[in-house]
Amino acid sequence: MLTDTVAIKTFQYKLRLNKKFLAAAQSELEHNRQLYNAALEERIDCYKVTGKGLNFIEQSRHLTEARTLPEVKAHLRSTQQNTLKRLDLAYSAFFRRVQNGEAQAGFPRFKGRHRFHSFAQTIEAVRGCPLKGDKLTVPGVGSCRVRLSRPLEGKVKQLMITRRADGWYALLVCECAKPCPLPKTGTSVGIDVGLENFATLSTGEVVDNPRFFRKAELALKAQQHLVSRKKRRSANRRKAVALLGKSI
Repeated sequence: MLTDTVAIKTFQYKLRLNKKFLAAAQSELEHNRQLYNAALEERIDCYKVTGKGLNFIEQSRHLTEARTLPEVKAHLRSTQQNTLKRLDLAYSAFFRRVQNGEAQAGFPRFKGRHRFHSFAQTIEAVRGCPLKGDKLTVPGVGSCRVRLSRPLEGKVKQLMITRRADGWYALLVCECAKPCPLPKTGTSVGIDVGLENFATLSTGEVVDNPRFFRKAELALKAQQHLVSRKKRRSANRRKAVALLGKSI
């Protein structure tokens, strides 16, 4: 439980993959995608037969029973439970949208190979920090180096591995001490945020608008045009989509 002296920070590092780690990460990702789809199918079938749904606790119990199978037991339980929790959160968000009367409630749907990109696990205190120097150890997967862009702070509570267009990343969620507030200066500044200029201060200082999107818009349009010209479900279209993802 968080206190007033604790803050949650997420540190992101790009992975420097080796063949063994990549194969294990892809296998773990595919296993959890199949688990997500199987758990979703179980919830749908249960509701059709009984008129009642399943919750996270019941599906965790079913997972315990399924772990008698070697192909299920071969994967870390913490990662599997996180996937079940992910589905449970998707259901909670769906019911919240229904109660709010939203036109498109968005019922949770099955995940294809290109719609499931991450898996996560809780880091127990007995395991210690998974990142030592620039070496990351992912329980149940393996070890690899990371691009240590900034030092890690605090105590790691959760580790997520995610696949993006430009590579694989590790996200470490940490509990850190809240920073002390800066000393009061006794002065104040008014800030007016606008479109022409990013901000105008009461002192007369003007902060220009960097307009990052406008600068990249032409290149983005060109890449989107290339995607639209490719045949659907073709290898060339997948390559063009990957390039588009890198340009965003």
